[in-house]
Amino acid sequence: MPTTLEIDEARARWRELSRADEQLAPIARFHQRWLELLASREAPDVALRLTGDEAERALEQGTPFLLAGHLEVDLAELDAHLRIAADALAQEGNGPAAEEAKRIASGADDLDVALGAALRGEAVSGSPTLGSLIEFGVQPALWAAAAQAVALVDLSRWSRGYCPVCGAWPLYGELSGPQRERHLRCGRCGADWSWAVLLCPYCGNDDHRKLGHFDNPDEREFLRVDTCEDCRGYVKGIASFTPASALRVAAEDAATLHLDVAARERGYERPGRTPDAARAGVPRSLAPRGGASN
Repeated sequence: MPTTLEIDEARARWRELSRADEQLAPIARFHQRWLELLASREAPDVALRLTGDEAERALEQGTPFLLAGHLEVDLAELDAHLRIAADALAQEGNGPAAEEAKRIASGADDLDVALGAALRGEAVSGSPTLGSLIEFGVQPALWAAAAQAVALVDLSRWSRGYCPVCGAWPLYGELSGPQRERHLRCGRCGADWSWAVLLCPYCGNDDHRKLGHFDNPDEREFLRVDTCEDCRGYVKGIASFTPASALRVAAEDAATLHLDVAARERGYERPGRTPDAARAGVPRSLAPRGGASN
């Protein structure tokens, strides 16, 4: 479970965004309330059932750890986390979404199947509101899984563009140090893994002639968007002295939504078009011709 300091820092970041951008205010208020309620609950008891040898094999084969192993967690605990997220949305939201959240918060529905599916990275059927709340419900377990994965292997050796823990595509990249070393960040579990700048995480393109970037002159020192002409994918880059905590990842993503808008206006997508998950991030110059990389 995140520390009190991490929760306080994340809430402060959302408050800052709420003051800076009135369009972000509603979602910022929801996150502040959700984090406040999260701090009042005990962390779920989570265990990533994966041995060191199994983790090494998963690392070599490009298999996310939650697929290579098994995440042991009481779904009733995650259901309780789902209900507090629903309660936060019912309090801070409005319209049909808030009404649906109020019903979900009441505990009228059995959502164990949906929670189990979300833990496995499967799509959840139902409304967008339900899908979002399910994701908030499983996040504490995914944060714990990412922390336990770091203790098993060195994630810097991961050679795929998708998350080594849960398999999600990166939300953005953190650029650190004078050389702007890039670490991709997962928005689901908060994991981070090092990644070359001249390598598309979606299609494995490593041809510098087909890789580019754009930025705003006023933000050049802090923000950029890396692009790939092969798959038309993009990854936001955010300069950072220290890695954002798993709780702050969503806030930093929200703070740079204007970069998403600019990328999409230029015809880029996240992830790129028809990415091949079996070859994601493997440099094409190294991948076997005509075959999967793993």
